[in-house]
Amino acid sequence: MKKRLFAALLAFTLVFGLGACGSGDGKDPENGQKPGVEQGEDDGNGGDEDQSADGDVGAPDGDAGGDADSGSGGPQTGGSGDADKPSQGAPKPGGTQGNTSGGSGSQSGNTSAKPAISGSFSEIIKNIYDKTGYDVQTSETEVTADNAEYYLGSSDIKFKKALASEPMMSSIAHSVVLLEAEDGADLAAIKKKIKENVNGYKWVCVGVEDENILVGNVGNYILLVMDEDAQSFMDAFTAMGK
Repeated sequence: MKKRLFAALLAFTLVFGLGACGSGDGKDPENGQKPGVEQGEDDGNGGDEDQSADGDVGAPDGDAGGDADSGSGGPQTGGSGDADKPSQGAPKPGGTQGNTSGGSGSQSGNTSAKPAISGSFSEIIKNIYDKTGYDVQTSETEVTADNAEYYLGSSDIKFKKALASEPMMSSIAHSVVLLEAEDGADLAAIKKKIKENVNGYKWVCVGVEDENILVGNVGNYILLVMDEDAQSFMDAFTAMGK
């Protein structure tokens, strides 16, 4: 009898326990949430709690960042996608694209522009004489490698053409030599060599002092003047280039 009563009581207890389990929702009695689910998370019933501000449904648990590499066909988002890669053909930072310029840097060298002097060598020298009022009868001699040392003081000066004008009477200390330097020549070096080497006393009985030996240029034209009034001849020459 006791065994039957005990068996019935046990069965009643089992049935009562099963009924209690079926009627409950499994929520924590303290906070009303399901065990293992944080407050504010979706309970799996499709609620709207996890929708983002732009209307996109939040990612499921365990993949909060979304699968940026998925083949969904839509625009990819997220830091792990290709959005951070520079587009093909875009210029690199710090550089310029399509730089086809040949370089605008100034060229070095002593290349002078063509002088603003017109006329032949004889006409240029005559113009200088006209401006200074020099009326002594002179003769012209083309300067060559053979006589360059006499007229210019050095035989190793390179030039395109040179013409010397001196009085027909050797007793007058006067000499004007006009030369055209080669393109790209070092004009300063040529003028210095002439000044340092030309002989102001090459005439037999007369001569000029160093301060009356002037060498100047207008463009590629270089003028040597040896005369007591050398400055007036040089001024007339330089004025022709203005």
